Amino acid sequence: MDIAIYRCRRDGVDDHCRNVIAAADMGSFLNALADDLPNMFVPETIPLPIPLAESYQETGKQLIFTDLDGTLLHPTSYSYIPALETVRRLQADGIPIIFCSAKARFELQVYRRKLGVYEPFIVENGGGLVIPNNYFPFNINQGRKSDDHIFIELGIENRVIRQRLKEILDSLHVRYHIFTQMSANDIAKDSGMPVYQARLARKREYSETIKFDEDSKTVEKIVAEVRSNGLNITFGGRYYVVSGHNTKGTAVRILVDLFRRSFDRITTYAFGNEENDISMFQEVDVPILVQKNDGEWADIKMDRLRKVEGIGPLGVHNGVKKLIGIDINNRV
Repeated sequence: MDIAIYRCRRDGVDDHCRNVIAAADMGSFLNALADDLPNMFVPETIPLPIPLAESYQETGKQLIFTDLDGTLLHPTSYSYIPALETVRRLQADGIPIIFCSAKARFELQVYRRKLGVYEPFIVENGGGLVIPNNYFPFNINQGRKSDDHIFIELGIENRVIRQRLKEILDSLHVRYHIFTQMSANDIAKDSGMPVYQARLARKREYSETIKFDEDSKTVEKIVAEVRSNGLNITFGGRYYVVSGHNTKGTAVRILVDLFRRSFDRITTYAFGNEENDISMFQEVDVPILVQKNDGEWADIKMDRLRKVEGIGPLGVHNGVKKLIGIDINNRV
């Protein structure tokens, strides 16, 4: 950029600067950049400067649950940039943002650090619920405790699921790829995620992620066979996730009940984009469906379901602004 333009943008715009910038014809460039950059750029190391509630008592009576892949994260770039102002405003207002994802615990820890979100979170489609120590003003007499968190385990161990799944699929003579048996490089190449995240994606505890190399009719038969053998299988927008009978909804219900021990009235919202979010939607007051990467909404039939325009994180932004009634631009 020309030094004169830089100084104008740094020091303020007067008549001389207007002429300089107009001559450079920067307006169209900046508009195009503003449209495209949110879906291209993801900060990797610097967490957001978001004010955090120091204790549970400072959080509000509204709770927001959100899926990650294809919802808070863009379905192809994994960017959360279009929802940044939304996240900042919600946290400034003390409204908990609760991740409820098919992702493994180690993957979610990365995004918790990146976004500065340190609320409880739900992993592997409800296989586990993780609550920071001393988050609630009462003791939680269940789960496995560590120095930092309480782990409430709701799912079957990964090794058990993987063994049962392999037996089913091998008997059907179908082609498939199981995440925990793929290399991190292969997962990264197939999914588009960085290699370091692919390594974390392989560290599953309560579920198994799988990809089929079969046509849609064969996949339908596989799904039916897996379910008939006592396992749960859902489509997460890119891959299938296999687990025990745990669901996102079960974990959401447990967490909402814990919040209700301190608040007489709470209002719960959930953002999602695919069928594996249905059980989560069923447990909240206001379920909100964002658009998929093709601009369509998943074929989910629910009386209370609200659809918002916007793919992934842009849909989250629009949903918070229109349905939850928070003025994102009125920052505190």
